[in-house]
This record gives sequence, C-alpha cells and structure tokens, in this order.
Amino acid sequence: MSPQLLNQISFKNVGKYGVAFASAVVRHREHGFALDPLPENGVKPHDAAIVGDLRLNDFIGIVKSAGLQAEFSSGILVVNGQVLVKKAGSQLVLEGTMSPTYFKVRQLMYRQLSVF
Repeated sequence: MSPQLLNQISFKNVGKYGVAFASAVVRHREHGFALDPLPENGVKPHDAAIVGDLRLNDFIGIVKSAGLQAEFSSGILVVNGQVLVKKAGSQLVLEGTMSPTYFKVRQLMYRQLSVF
C-alpha cells in the first residue's frame, strides 16, 4: 500500500483488527506491486458496509439499559412492541415504522458495529 493511500484512509477497530475501505488501483513497481489511490474523478460512491458481530442475547441488555422495553419472541428481539431485530442467516435485520424507537434502536446497533 502506497504512503499516499495510507494517508487517505482511516482505520476502524473491529475486534482486534484495524479495518478500512479503500478505493485503489494496483500499480506495478520496480520491487513488486503497490496499491495507489484512485484519482478523485475515479472514486465512485459505495454502499455502506457494516462489520461486526451483534449477538442478540447481549444486545437485549444494551436496549434495556437505554430505557427501552425488550423481549424475545420466537428468536426475534421485540423492542417497545414496535421494532423487531432479528438475524436472517448472516444478515442483521431491523424492522419497524420510522419512529423515535426505531431510530434509537438503530443508533444502539450502529454503536456496536463498524460502518464503512
């Protein structure tokens, strides 16, 4: 990774690892290959990538300590009777109407994960 690229990216800690999103191009150098940053006009927006492992058994405690009511129903975390948090395979799913409870639960989730 070239020094220019290292200066442009910011790492986030995910567990014991430092992770970053980089838009780069591979260039051949005298002593091998290097990743160089793309020119400004070559960088395209990307979808958010969420990294981490949110365990619902741990998350219920976080939700409750934030002053919300939470309980499990058939493996789904139900918050204030209006927001659902569940896992579908490797996907984490947040469902509910756009409400203060929905946005609070989303905020609590994002604090537990790294978003790039």
